[in-house]
Amino acid sequence: MNPGEVFIRLENDPEVDARTVQDAIFTHIRNSTFVTVANVDGYLGKAFEMGYAAAYGIRILTIEPVEDPNLAGYTQRLDAVFPSWRGSKSRR
Repeated sequence: MNPGEVFIRLENDPEVDARTVQDAIFTHIRNSTFVTVANVDGYLGKAFEMGYAAAYGIRILTIEPVEDPNLAGYTQRLDAVFPSWRGSKSRR
């Protein structure tokens, strides 16, 4: 909804401050078994949400390898966990 801004907003995000939106995302992460991250072309960089998930012991599955050495040890490739995932052949 707000291209070029530092804090990205999606169409379904409520019209509230950024912290309230982020806190809602954290609640979803805490209630999850795993988080899937599509870090296409390095878009996410050092993702705040990935660190949060790691701190809570939530499994992090990624589409692309994570380059950040602080986060890489907490992640697994999605196609390694789910070999029949439809994108696995196109991502190798």
